[in-house]
Amino acid sequence: MELISLVQEVERNVESVRSAKDERVREIRNAVEMMIARLETQLKSKLITLMGQKNSLTQETELLESLLQEVEHQLRLCTRSELISKSGELLQMFTQVHRKPMASFVTAPVAADFTSELVPSYDSSQFVLTGFVALQHKADPVYSNALNVCGLSWRLKVYPDGNGVVRGNYLSVFLELSSGLPETSKYEYRVEMIHQASHDDSKNIVREFASDFEVGECWGYNRFFRIDLLASEGYLKDDTLILQFQVSFNSDISFMA
Repeated sequence: MELISLVQEVERNVESVRSAKDERVREIRNAVEMMIARLETQLKSKLITLMGQKNSLTQETELLESLLQEVEHQLRLCTRSELISKSGELLQMFTQVHRKPMASFVTAPVAADFTSELVPSYDSSQFVLTGFVALQHKADPVYSNALNVCGLSWRLKVYPDGNGVVRGNYLSVFLELSSGLPETSKYEYRVEMIHQASHDDSKNIVREFASDFEVGECWGYNRFFRIDLLASEGYLKDDTLILQFQVSFNSDISFMA
Protein backbone atom coordinates (compact mmCIF):
# COMPACT_ATOMS: atom_id res chain seq x y z
CA MET A 1 0.00 0.00 0.00
CA GLU A 2 2.83 2.36 0.78
CA LEU A 3 4.30 1.83 -2.70
CA ILE A 4 0.93 2.56 -4.31
CA SER A 5 0.67 5.72 -2.24
CA LEU A 6 4.14 6.78 -3.35
CA VAL A 7 3.26 6.15 -7.00
CA GLN A 8 0.13 8.25 -6.63
CA GLU A 9 2.16 11.01 -5.01
CA VAL A 10 4.59 10.98 -7.92
CA GLU A 11 1.69 11.11 -10.40
CA ARG A 12 0.24 14.09 -8.56
CA ASN A 13 3.68 15.72 -8.67
CA VAL A 14 3.84 15.10 -12.43
CA GLU A 15 0.45 16.76 -12.89
CA SER A 16 1.44 19.73 -10.76
CA VAL A 17 4.64 20.19 -12.77
CA ARG A 18 2.72 20.01 -16.06
CA SER A 19 0.12 22.42 -14.74
CA ALA A 20 2.83 24.86 -13.66
CA LYS A 21 4.45 24.61 -17.10
CA ASP A 22 1.10 25.24 -18.83
CA GLU A 23 0.53 28.27 -16.62
CA ARG A 24 3.89 29.70 -17.62
CA VAL A 25 3.09 29.07 -21.29
CA ARG A 26 -0.17 31.00 -20.88
CA GLU A 27 1.70 33.85 -19.22
CA ILE A 28 4.26 33.93 -22.02
CA ARG A 29 1.57 33.89 -24.71
CA ASN A 30 -0.29 36.70 -23.00
CA ALA A 31 2.91 38.71 -22.66
CA VAL A 32 3.81 38.16 -26.33
CA GLU A 33 0.31 39.16 -27.42
CA MET A 34 0.65 42.38 -25.44
CA MET A 35 4.06 43.02 -27.00
CA ILE A 36 2.60 42.50 -30.48
CA ALA A 37 -0.25 44.88 -29.64
CA ARG A 38 2.25 47.54 -28.59
CA LEU A 39 4.18 46.99 -31.84
CA GLU A 40 0.95 47.45 -33.77
CA THR A 41 0.39 50.73 -31.92
CA GLN A 42 3.88 51.89 -32.89
CA LEU A 43 3.23 50.87 -36.50
CA LYS A 44 -0.09 52.74 -36.57
CA SER A 45 1.55 55.91 -35.30
CA LYS A 46 4.32 55.70 -37.89
CA LEU A 47 1.87 55.01 -40.73
CA ILE A 48 -0.35 57.94 -39.73
CA THR A 49 2.66 60.24 -39.93
CA LEU A 50 3.73 58.83 -43.30
CA MET A 51 0.22 59.00 -44.77
CA GLY A 52 -0.02 62.63 -43.67
CA GLN A 53 3.23 63.36 -45.50
CA LYS A 54 2.03 61.49 -48.58
CA ASN A 55 -1.35 63.25 -48.66
CA SER A 56 0.31 66.66 -48.41
CA LEU A 57 2.62 65.87 -51.32
CA THR A 58 -0.22 64.36 -53.36
CA GLN A 59 -2.39 67.45 -52.90
CA GLU A 60 0.43 69.72 -53.99
CA THR A 61 1.17 67.51 -57.00
CA GLU A 62 -2.50 67.56 -58.08
CA LEU A 63 -2.60 71.35 -57.77
CA LEU A 64 0.55 71.67 -59.84
CA GLU A 65 -0.83 69.39 -62.54
CA SER A 66 -4.10 71.35 -62.62
CA LEU A 67 -2.30 74.67 -63.03
CA LEU A 68 -0.04 73.30 -65.77
CA GLN A 69 -3.05 71.94 -67.65
CA GLU A 70 -4.73 75.34 -67.46
CA VAL A 71 -1.61 77.10 -68.74
CA GLU A 72 -1.31 74.62 -71.63
CA HIS A 73 -5.00 75.16 -72.42
CA GLN A 74 -4.51 78.93 -72.59
CA LEU A 75 -1.45 78.56 -74.81
CA ARG A 76 -3.34 76.36 -77.28
CA LEU A 77 -6.49 78.47 -77.55
CA CYS A 78 -5.29 82.04 -77.26
CA THR A 79 -3.72 84.20 -79.93
CA ARG A 80 -0.48 86.05 -79.28
CA SER A 81 -2.30 89.28 -78.49
CA GLU A 82 -4.68 87.46 -76.14
CA LEU A 83 -1.74 85.85 -74.39
CA ILE A 84 -0.14 89.27 -73.94
CA SER A 85 -3.34 90.63 -72.46
CA LYS A 86 -3.58 87.63 -70.13
CA SER A 87 0.09 87.74 -69.17
CA GLY A 88 -0.79 89.04 -65.72
CA GLU A 89 -3.21 86.16 -65.18
CA LEU A 90 -0.68 83.59 -66.39
CA LEU A 91 2.02 85.12 -64.22
CA GLN A 92 -0.29 84.81 -61.25
CA MET A 93 -0.76 81.10 -62.04
CA PHE A 94 3.01 80.52 -62.06
CA THR A 95 3.34 82.50 -58.87
CA GLN A 96 0.76 80.21 -57.31
CA VAL A 97 2.77 77.17 -58.40
CA HIS A 98 5.88 78.52 -56.69
CA ARG A 99 4.16 79.93 -53.62
CA LYS A 100 5.82 77.33 -51.34
CA PRO A 101 9.58 76.76 -51.22
CA MET A 102 10.72 73.22 -52.02
CA ALA A 103 12.27 72.96 -48.59
CA SER A 104 8.82 73.09 -47.01
CA PHE A 105 8.00 69.71 -48.55
CA VAL A 106 11.08 67.98 -47.19
CA THR A 107 10.12 65.97 -44.11
CA ALA A 108 12.18 63.94 -41.70
CA PRO A 109 12.00 60.20 -42.49
CA VAL A 110 10.11 58.02 -40.04
CA ALA A 111 12.51 55.65 -38.32
CA ALA A 112 12.04 52.06 -39.52
CA ASP A 113 12.74 50.56 -36.13
CA PHE A 114 10.56 49.26 -33.33
CA THR A 115 11.21 48.85 -29.65
CA SER A 116 11.94 45.20 -28.87
CA GLU A 117 11.02 43.80 -25.48
CA LEU A 118 12.65 40.43 -26.15
CA VAL A 119 16.03 41.11 -27.77
CA PRO A 120 18.62 42.37 -25.26
CA SER A 121 19.37 46.04 -25.70
CA TYR A 122 22.73 47.23 -26.93
CA ASP A 123 25.02 49.42 -24.87
CA SER A 124 26.91 51.80 -27.12
CA SER A 125 29.73 54.29 -27.35
CA GLN A 126 31.12 56.63 -30.00
CA PHE A 127 34.70 56.89 -31.18
CA VAL A 128 35.64 60.14 -32.96
CA LEU A 129 38.97 59.92 -34.82
CA THR A 130 40.24 63.46 -35.42
CA GLY A 131 43.38 64.13 -37.43
CA PHE A 132 42.72 60.96 -39.40
CA VAL A 133 45.42 61.51 -42.03
CA ALA A 134 48.09 61.94 -39.35
CA LEU A 135 46.87 58.74 -37.68
CA GLN A 136 47.26 56.94 -41.00
CA HIS A 137 50.88 58.02 -41.28
CA LYS A 138 51.66 56.65 -37.82
CA ALA A 139 50.35 53.24 -38.94
CA ASP A 140 49.71 52.23 -35.30
CA PRO A 141 46.34 51.10 -33.95
CA VAL A 142 44.30 53.64 -32.01
CA TYR A 143 41.93 52.76 -29.17
CA SER A 144 38.60 54.21 -28.13
CA ASN A 145 37.67 54.99 -24.55
CA ALA A 146 36.35 51.96 -22.71
CA LEU A 147 32.68 51.02 -22.70
CA ASN A 148 32.10 49.58 -19.22
CA VAL A 149 28.92 47.61 -18.63
CA CYS A 150 28.08 44.68 -16.36
CA GLY A 151 31.65 44.29 -15.14
CA LEU A 152 33.02 44.06 -18.69
CA SER A 153 35.23 46.56 -20.47
CA TRP A 154 35.13 46.92 -24.25
CA ARG A 155 36.99 49.19 -26.65
CA LEU A 156 37.46 49.66 -30.37
CA LYS A 157 40.85 48.93 -31.85
CA VAL A 158 41.18 50.77 -35.16
CA TYR A 159 43.94 50.67 -37.77
CA PRO A 160 43.44 53.90 -39.78
CA ASP A 161 45.85 52.69 -42.48
CA GLY A 162 44.77 49.06 -42.35
CA ASN A 163 46.12 45.97 -40.62
CA GLY A 164 48.55 43.42 -42.07
CA VAL A 165 47.99 42.45 -45.68
CA VAL A 166 45.34 45.14 -46.25
CA ARG A 167 47.53 48.00 -45.04
CA GLY A 168 47.16 51.09 -47.21
CA ASN A 169 43.94 49.78 -48.76
CA TYR A 170 41.33 49.13 -46.09
CA LEU A 171 40.30 50.62 -42.76
CA SER A 172 40.51 47.82 -40.16
CA VAL A 173 38.19 47.87 -37.14
CA PHE A 174 38.08 45.42 -34.23
CA LEU A 175 36.23 45.13 -30.94
CA GLU A 176 38.37 44.13 -27.96
CA LEU A 177 37.24 42.72 -24.61
CA SER A 178 39.91 44.38 -22.46
CA SER A 179 38.67 43.09 -19.08
CA GLY A 180 35.85 40.93 -17.78
CA LEU A 181 34.94 37.36 -16.97
CA PRO A 182 37.64 34.67 -17.04
CA GLU A 183 35.60 32.25 -19.17
CA THR A 184 34.84 32.61 -22.88
CA SER A 185 31.35 33.87 -23.70
CA LYS A 186 29.44 34.79 -26.85
CA TYR A 187 28.39 38.41 -27.42
CA GLU A 188 26.64 40.19 -30.25
CA TYR A 189 28.30 43.36 -31.43
CA ARG A 190 27.72 46.08 -33.98
CA VAL A 191 30.17 48.57 -35.48
CA GLU A 192 28.79 51.54 -37.42
CA MET A 193 30.58 54.22 -39.46
CA ILE A 194 28.66 57.49 -39.66
CA HIS A 195 27.87 59.05 -43.04
CA GLN A 196 28.81 62.63 -42.14
CA ALA A 197 27.95 64.13 -45.51
CA SER A 198 24.24 63.54 -45.03
CA HIS A 199 23.63 62.35 -41.44
CA ASP A 200 21.28 59.83 -43.07
CA ASP A 201 21.38 56.68 -40.93
CA SER A 202 20.48 54.52 -43.91
CA LYS A 203 23.84 55.43 -45.49
CA ASN A 204 25.89 54.43 -42.45
CA ILE A 205 28.15 51.42 -42.88
CA VAL A 206 27.04 48.75 -40.41
CA ARG A 207 28.76 45.49 -39.51
CA GLU A 208 27.07 43.08 -37.11
CA PHE A 209 28.21 39.72 -35.80
CA ALA A 210 28.32 37.41 -32.79
CA SER A 211 31.62 36.00 -31.53
CA ASP A 212 33.10 34.14 -28.59
CA PHE A 213 35.25 36.56 -26.60
CA GLU A 214 37.80 36.03 -23.90
CA VAL A 215 39.71 38.80 -22.13
CA GLY A 216 42.31 40.43 -24.40
CA GLU A 217 40.80 39.00 -27.57
CA CYS A 218 39.69 41.02 -30.62
CA TRP A 219 37.10 40.26 -33.24
CA GLY A 220 36.14 42.46 -36.14
CA TYR A 221 36.82 43.36 -39.72
CA ASN A 222 40.21 43.61 -41.44
CA ARG A 223 38.46 44.96 -44.55
CA PHE A 224 35.94 47.28 -42.94
CA PHE A 225 35.96 49.92 -45.72
CA ARG A 226 38.24 51.06 -48.53
CA ILE A 227 40.45 53.94 -47.39
CA ASP A 228 40.44 55.68 -50.79
CA LEU A 229 36.62 55.96 -50.69
CA LEU A 230 36.22 57.33 -47.15
CA ALA A 231 36.19 61.00 -48.18
CA SER A 232 34.52 60.71 -51.59
CA GLU A 233 31.70 58.55 -50.18
CA GLY A 234 31.00 61.03 -47.36
CA TYR A 235 32.38 59.22 -44.31
CA LEU A 236 35.57 61.23 -43.77
CA LYS A 237 34.83 64.92 -43.23
CA ASP A 238 37.16 67.66 -42.00
CA ASP A 239 39.82 65.00 -41.41
CA THR A 240 37.48 63.30 -38.92
CA LEU A 241 35.95 59.82 -38.91
CA ILE A 242 33.15 58.80 -36.54
CA LEU A 243 32.55 55.20 -35.45
CA GLN A 244 29.94 53.83 -33.09
CA PHE A 245 30.15 50.45 -31.44
CA GLN A 246 27.52 48.50 -29.56
CA VAL A 247 27.58 45.29 -27.57
CA SER A 248 24.69 43.13 -26.46
CA PHE A 249 25.37 41.46 -23.14
CA ASN A 250 24.18 38.04 -22.04
CA SER A 251 21.43 38.11 -19.42
CA ASP A 252 23.28 35.53 -17.33
CA ILE A 253 25.94 38.08 -16.33
CA SER A 254 23.52 40.85 -15.35
CA PHE A 255 24.16 40.14 -11.67
CA MET A 256 27.55 41.86 -12.04
CA ALA A 257 26.02 45.28 -12.81
